[in-house]
Amino acid sequence: MVCSESPNPHVLSRYAELDAFSAERAGDLGRRWVWDYEWCAQWPATAAKRYTGPFDRPTAHPILVVNPVYDRPLRIRRPRP
Repeated sequence: MVCSESPNPHVLSRYAELDAFSAERAGDLGRRWVWDYEWCAQWPATAAKRYTGPFDRPTAHPILVVNPVYDRPLRIRRPRP
């Protein structure tokens, strides 16, 4: 889901550019996120209907959020069923 539904570059040289951009905005944490997804450049599939927003309105159907408690980077403070 990470590679097929997010706009990751397919050209490896773009990751070096994104590294500099991300480091300028978020320091080492920005760099980490860039290189964590570098392997997506080789991912062969793309989602046919990926959701691109809006993210500030209710969706037509419920969204399944997996592991909102134990995934530290994405921890949701008060998850609802």
